[in-house]
Amino acid sequence: MRLRDRYVAEARQRDSAFDFVKGVLVLLMIVYHVMSIMSTASPAQFRYIRFISGAFIFVSGFIIGCYFWPAFQRQPGMASLRLVVRGVKLLAIFTALNILIYATGVGNIDKMKLASGSYWLHASSIYLIGKDKTSSFFILLPIGYLLIVAPFLLYMISFSRKPIALLLLAVALVAAAIPAVTEQSAVLEILLTGTAGLTTGLLINFENAAFSDAGIGPLLSLAGLTLAVWLTGRYGDNTAIYTIGIVFVIGLLYDLAKTVSANTQLGRWTILLGRYSLISYIAQIALIQAVYRFVVMRRLPLGFPIAVYCVMVAAVLVAMCLLLELTRLHSTAVDRSYRAIFS
Repeated sequence: MRLRDRYVAEARQRDSAFDFVKGVLVLLMIVYHVMSIMSTASPAQFRYIRFISGAFIFVSGFIIGCYFWPAFQRQPGMASLRLVVRGVKLLAIFTALNILIYATGVGNIDKMKLASGSYWLHASSIYLIGKDKTSSFFILLPIGYLLIVAPFLLYMISFSRKPIALLLLAVALVAAAIPAVTEQSAVLEILLTGTAGLTTGLLINFENAAFSDAGIGPLLSLAGLTLAVWLTGRYGDNTAIYTIGIVFVIGLLYDLAKTVSANTQLGRWTILLGRYSLISYIAQIALIQAVYRFVVMRRLPLGFPIAVYCVMVAAVLVAMCLLLELTRLHSTAVDRSYRAIFS
């Protein structure tokens, strides 16, 4: 199959509404990182975009349960291997990026500045606890773990689909509601959200239903989305309520996506960011760090300049994704390299 034909075939298999949702999350992540790196914003001012990390891993789990399950049924061994390999790749990317940060001392100014030789001395804190001050690109870590353990969960569920999926969902939410559990490890805390996403995807798959089809119109969807975001910010310390709020955020975004995603240029650009969400996530942090260190060089109060930098970073990311997509269409070597690293 020719490169362009394969690309078109894969694009048709994708759910553009879900790519739109991931693209929106990328855009919100830009806001989050610009605020955290370049502004004087306090943690309290971040509370209503705290759902982004949890939303990313929930979507990752949901995609496994909803879209990967048929492949697992046909070829469990091959599907399991693909999941594990993807998970290991994410862990390798996470490790390589953090070792680079430790070696160069270039990273979030609020992170620990440790010598490269000390990275592995903090391995338990980085890979098991997930403390904020010892690593960057944190979300890659629990998503990688989720992909690696997903085959085991899918094997369990294959013996008695709906009952075991419901049981796992209940266990994840109950554990997430217990502070003594979630306070032990940020990695475990967000993994519970990912497990909830995986089981939610499976249950929807078993019912042959759409993730969301509220049919309430854009205005009511936006109102519901606002309420769901408020829920994740107001009760974010309770991981179970936080996860439930994320379910509504993703569902309502998905409803909105079916209305606006492919009808405007902005919607198409958002879908593109969603398709390349992993590389966009990494690139935006590098870009924001570069702008802060070489252009801004000081923290700014929240206001118009911060908004301008958010738009600027988003525009550069869209241009980068457009260039990457065009290059992949015309270069087998670039396409294979991208797949080897990010697929």
